[in-house]
This record gives sequence, structure tokens and C-alpha cells, in this order.
Amino acid sequence: KSKKEILENLVLGISEYISPGFNAAGKVEKKILVSGEDFKEIAYRFVEEILFLLETEGFLSRKASVNLKDNEIKVVLKGEYVKGRNFSMIKAPTYSEMSIKKIKNLWVLDIVLDI
Repeated sequence: KSKKEILENLVLGISEYISPGFNAAGKVEKKILVSGEDFKEIAYRFVEEILFLLETEGFLSRKASVNLKDNEIKVVLKGEYVKGRNFSMIKAPTYSEMSIKKIKNLWVLDIVLDI
């Protein structure tokens, strides 16, 4: 996977953990901008933003379109508002246990989420 694909799949993975089998139809779009010193920090902040939107607005995204440039990402999240529904929650990502590495031609992100 590319770094862009890692971030796009991260949204789906988080959503699938929070709401297995729930199909957020993508009726609502949210645009976000995330920056960081390196890709690890960008990924960490991206997860924080996804969780923040879920906790504060009840917005659950199942799809993302990511534009990665230098140390910044512009993201269009597609999902819907699910406030009031019972889902599994994720408290936060664990930065110290995250790693990003390239294995042959594939980028791999390992992330531990505090539930």
C-alpha cells in the first residue's frame, strides 16, 4: 500500500471496529486538514480527528479521499451522523506504539488503539 492508501484504509478499519457491518452511506462530506512533522505524526493526528468528529458530532466516516503533500494531508471524509446509536468506542491512538515502515514496495502502519 501507499501512504495515501494506508490512511484511506485506516478510516475503514476504524469504522468497521466501531460499527461492524454498519453501512454509513456517505451522504455527508467533511473536509479536514492534518499536518505533522512526519508521516507517523500525521497518521496519529488523523486518527485523533476521526475520533474527535465521532465523539463531538456523531460523525462516522467509512470512506476517505486523501491528498498527501509533504507533511500535510487534505482529506474528504464521507459518512453520516450516527449520534444516539450504540457503538464500540475507541479512546485514542497510542503514539509510542505506532510504527511506519516500508517493506519492499509496500508501506505498513502498525497502530495500537486504546479502547
